[in-house]
Amino acid sequence: MLFLLILPATCCNQTAQKCNLFYTLRMPKFGSILTQTKNVLRYRLIYLFLLAFIFAPALIFAQGMYTTFGQNRVQYGKFEWSYIRSENFDSYFYSGGRELAAFAARVSETYLNDIETKVDHRLSGRVEVIVYNNLSDFKQTNFNVLSDQSQNPGGYSQVVSNKVFVYFNGNHQDLENQLKSGLSLVLINELLFGGSFQDRIQTAALLNLPDWYLFGLTQYIGQSWNAEKNNKLKDIILKKKIKKFNRLIQNDPELAGQAFWYFLVEKYGDEVIPNMLYVTRLSRNYESALIYVTGDNLKQTSKAVMKYFQEQYSKEDTLRNLPVNEFNIKKRLMPYVEPQMKVSSRGDKLVFSTNKFGKYKIWLMDTKTGKHTKVFRGGVKYHAFELDHSFPMLEWHPGGEKFAFIFEKKGKLFLTTVDLINKKKETIQFFKFDKINSFTWSENQKNIVLSATRKGQSDLFVYDMITRRERQLTNDAHDDLYPRFVDGSSKIIFSSNRNSDKLGAPVSPLLAEDNNLDVYLYDFENNSPKLIRLTKTPNINETEPIEYNNNYFAYLTDYNGIKNRYAVRYDQEYDFTELIVQYKDEERTTDTLIFDELKPLGNNFEYEEKQIILDSTVAKIDTIPHTKTIVYTYPITNYKRNIVAHDVSKQSSVLYETIMLGGKYYIKYSPLLKNIPEESARIETYPTMYRLKSGFANKPSATGPITFSERKLKSIKTNPSAINKPAQAPTYDYFFVNEFTPKTLKNEDIVESQPATRLPSAKGFKLAAPSFYNITFFPDYVVTQLDNSIINSYYQPISVSNPFAQPLQPMFKLGAIDLFEDYRLSGGFRFPIDISTVDYFASVETLKKRIDHKLSFYRQVRAGTVEGLPSTFTAKSTSHELRYSTRYPFSPILCVRSELFGREDRYILQGVNRASLEFPDIVQRWVGGKLELVLDNAMPKGLNLYNGTKFKLFYEHYRSVDEKDVQLNTVGFDLRHYQKIHRQLIFATRITYNTSFGPAKVRYQLGGVDNWMFAASENGGNAPSSVNYGFQALATNLRGFNQNIRSGNSFAVINSEIRFPVFSYLFNRPIRSAFISNFQLVPFFDIGTAWVGSDPYSEENTYNQKIVEIKYLKTTVINVRDPIVAGYGGGLRTKLLGYFMRFDVAWGIQDAEITKKPVYYFSLSLDF
Repeated sequence: MLFLLILPATCCNQTAQKCNLFYTLRMPKFGSILTQTKNVLRYRLIYLFLLAFIFAPALIFAQGMYTTFGQNRVQYGKFEWSYIRSENFDSYFYSGGRELAAFAARVSETYLNDIETKVDHRLSGRVEVIVYNNLSDFKQTNFNVLSDQSQNPGGYSQVVSNKVFVYFNGNHQDLENQLKSGLSLVLINELLFGGSFQDRIQTAALLNLPDWYLFGLTQYIGQSWNAEKNNKLKDIILKKKIKKFNRLIQNDPELAGQAFWYFLVEKYGDEVIPNMLYVTRLSRNYESALIYVTGDNLKQTSKAVMKYFQEQYSKEDTLRNLPVNEFNIKKRLMPYVEPQMKVSSRGDKLVFSTNKFGKYKIWLMDTKTGKHTKVFRGGVKYHAFELDHSFPMLEWHPGGEKFAFIFEKKGKLFLTTVDLINKKKETIQFFKFDKINSFTWSENQKNIVLSATRKGQSDLFVYDMITRRERQLTNDAHDDLYPRFVDGSSKIIFSSNRNSDKLGAPVSPLLAEDNNLDVYLYDFENNSPKLIRLTKTPNINETEPIEYNNNYFAYLTDYNGIKNRYAVRYDQEYDFTELIVQYKDEERTTDTLIFDELKPLGNNFEYEEKQIILDSTVAKIDTIPHTKTIVYTYPITNYKRNIVAHDVSKQSSVLYETIMLGGKYYIKYSPLLKNIPEESARIETYPTMYRLKSGFANKPSATGPITFSERKLKSIKTNPSAINKPAQAPTYDYFFVNEFTPKTLKNEDIVESQPATRLPSAKGFKLAAPSFYNITFFPDYVVTQLDNSIINSYYQPISVSNPFAQPLQPMFKLGAIDLFEDYRLSGGFRFPIDISTVDYFASVETLKKRIDHKLSFYRQVRAGTVEGLPSTFTAKSTSHELRYSTRYPFSPILCVRSELFGREDRYILQGVNRASLEFPDIVQRWVGGKLELVLDNAMPKGLNLYNGTKFKLFYEHYRSVDEKDVQLNTVGFDLRHYQKIHRQLIFATRITYNTSFGPAKVRYQLGGVDNWMFAASENGGNAPSSVNYGFQALATNLRGFNQNIRSGNSFAVINSEIRFPVFSYLFNRPIRSAFISNFQLVPFFDIGTAWVGSDPYSEENTYNQKIVEIKYLKTTVINVRDPIVAGYGGGLRTKLLGYFMRFDVAWGIQDAEITKKPVYYFSLSLDF
């Protein structure tokens, strides 16, 4: 339904015509067709645009001034939120996430005191924890959307909130780390910015901490230092040869921050964290805090950090090696290769994937020739969100003639099977899972085993490909990951953080000490509830177990601080027999007897000094044989870098693995070891310095077999219901044998393993019953700044003389959001010294569903003269505008926007004389609509620095309410591309084109820049024409001239510039000063024109006409002047007093001549 606002009118059509607002006398046409010279000039315009397409890697379309872009979030499902309340936290969840919310509440309450101690600050308010069931759902949230960076940062204060957003990826350990990092950020923000709204606004304006410093600290507290981070930093420093801390920040700011804090804690102790934070809050300067606490400035500390890690890593690498053989993948693909790869059973083919900012492709490689071809593509190229590297998931059929992959599309899960022989693809959808973590095929190709997430649990399922039904193997809160069929598909090997080898055993709430992954073996053929445990290593994870050969399994573990491969085998032997004697008398206890070897018993015998009589009082006797499992483990690699993934082809006896070197993943291969014990004896897996300091030795203890069984008499109360139960299944005890001994590592070099800190029991936590969420708004931001922009419509009334020369005026703006940022409110006002001309505006947005809605209201007041009236007449013009807009996103970077609006422009003449008193007010009323196609995949790399492309194509329609035949149409585009030259050095290009048509048109005034202070305007532009203009607008940027150097109902502009952040590019250390870090040199070149008619060289273009009057004769002379103008020069950009300021100096080029005097521009705008 069309929604329009029609404001009251006091002016008739005759008055409008009398004022010459809509109607301009059409001049008679004279002249002939332009000469051949004009045709040559016309081709110059075509050549101009062709040059832009050649030199600009990509281009952009737009509306000109104040063009907005912005990215989107796509909601595929509905989220009905509830929450669980604990003592300090409200944990929010939706369908299927109640257990995750309860887990989040327990973990948050458990770690709160520990994190409070680390930062030396007590939580002063409640914290909202929002839990998503998976990353796909989290990507649909409106949290932290990359909006268009059009707001000048001056006076902008973001209100810090007490919200923590987390998602479940199938691993509770990762969820726990997210919670700790989020809680750390909340506490640090409270400490630094204060707890009240007023404190946070005041402090946010004065304290500006770099992301590497703040988020590096929260990640360090939340996740501490681990093998993955250690491996990544080692690779950056040694392989990429980054020696300067500032380069490390540019490469990975979060990792640089973690390394910085890790170094400080290692050198100065844990108390350095609260000391640094406290002094930072007092001094409003983190570098001053560093000097005060450590005695060293930032430059000295940065050098010390890099020296510390360089020396440590260089020494460690001398003791280790790397596999030699690798596949040669195309150079252009290498930066985007994903770690996951799978090899066929025969070893002749391999599949891997690449992922370029979310746009993934699957490649099939011939392992003999190395040739690889693309077989599938999917995803959306998107910079803003964390990439989900788990998709696509790859796996081969056992026969080697098919492979399958699981991918995600629009929040749904699909499995596609590719038949390489018949060249066919078959796709099925999974309906009952939130996420699939991994999968493999059985040898009969009928089943696949899945690790899948459902209702907040990661369990094992076997999916029948024929019946399309799944059978759940595990059903508990433990994480069961990396399953694979082994031993002829009779067993399933997997990793789990369970602490019992019995399925269905009671599950205690998962806390930190329970979250390490061990390897288990499940008897799928016999459906046994008893698991065989292959590893038991507290605080160490074993992942990706595979069948190495017929005798051994292999898995990855970071026991020595680097993720290496270990082999494991097990034997089962008879251990003992358990005899259970149950009596008819319920009050009598059951006798449980343990025998090394069970022999025939008489009616009376003695057991551990206790007399046992087998008579009529006995109800039942059960005998349970126990088997012991002896496990042998062997290290079989000692690499310099982590093994990220591995797979094996048993038929070809070749092992394939992925290793990261220089930030790229390489696929290596090597033959399988033939004699594992003998080969392992030659491998010395020395611990890294990180592992030594973490409190764990490099290997499991080599003291011989360790038994975990209890051989003692047990007495329990007789349970009558158990008398008729069948005998229990055989049980298994474990001996772990490590057939290796460290050769040269001395005992004093190994730090004793310390017991994990015992955390409070979850039993003490009281969780309230779930409650439904009610919409509540919170402050989002406050803006108090000087501003001279046009806050409502891009088009200004044609009647107002020079509405674009606006002085700086105070502006206040306030924004509010709900908890999930689905609803947004904003409003504000701007006023000059004369408060009678106050502008104000307000808007409300709803972003909860797929289609976004926005309702906006604007009021703008200006004072000045009115075109068409005597210059002695002054008027106050008031514009009211109401806009209703919608946005339908196709993807996070592409959307369609629509808008309906109503507008009234009222001119109230000031009574300066009798004529002005008698003149009635003038009113123009318009209604209309707008349609836009917007693409934005640009990623901010700094203030006014981007990588990527922005594009907009639009159409607008205005219709006069007062004159039925008067309407206005505009169409245009804006294309911008930002190409990285080197590091932060950016080449930015923009092409924009606008045209208006219909009975009324827009007069575009070419020249100048956006938000130009002390703007100057040319009086002429193009000569007066017969065009009927309804509005006027600036066409920017074209530097080298004043505003209105050319005008018309169409314009086209090309801008090209190099953005060179001088000090950020050259300095090798972090820069604290915002003025220095954002200082940019910008050489530029602009070219464009504005015209009337079909093209700039048309005889209709008034610039090509000159009217000559001699007495009673009026003649129009056709000129052959060049309508295209250009400008070149240089500029400075920086952030001063919170504002992003621009200063440009440019020389114009007109009619092949360079202007003698440059034009100076000082403005407060961003981008072009």
